[in-house]
Amino acid sequence: MKNQKNTLSKGILHNSQIFTYRTKDGRAYFQFSYHYLSSGHYEMDIHQQPSYQSRSTNINTIHRLNSPRVAPHKICITSGKEPKSLDKAKKVSCDWAELTWNYIKNGTTLDTQIAMRNN
Repeated sequence: MKNQKNTLSKGILHNSQIFTYRTKDGRAYFQFSYHYLSSGHYEMDIHQQPSYQSRSTNINTIHRLNSPRVAPHKICITSGKEPKSLDKAKKVSCDWAELTWNYIKNGTTLDTQIAMRNN
């Protein structure tokens, strides 16, 4: 029997210095940290994520930029749409993880997935 204490729930953001997110299907893990900027919003650094394999890693496709901090990347958010609260930053990172995982699995870009949600 697995030790339930060390098992991450599916689709739930787990807390530590670096937050670990397990996708809703339980098949992928992402790690994020959150950084409040003096401009009044948060940036979300990506410390770990699954490989894109053969998928394009063009920044306009994956919405990921280089981070100025220790993490290699951060989530790219449209200027003026950045999260202003930690809770909103956490929600954005979880959404980005799910969209990214779907892109890795089936090739549907993040923008296409968002457009499909809005229809």
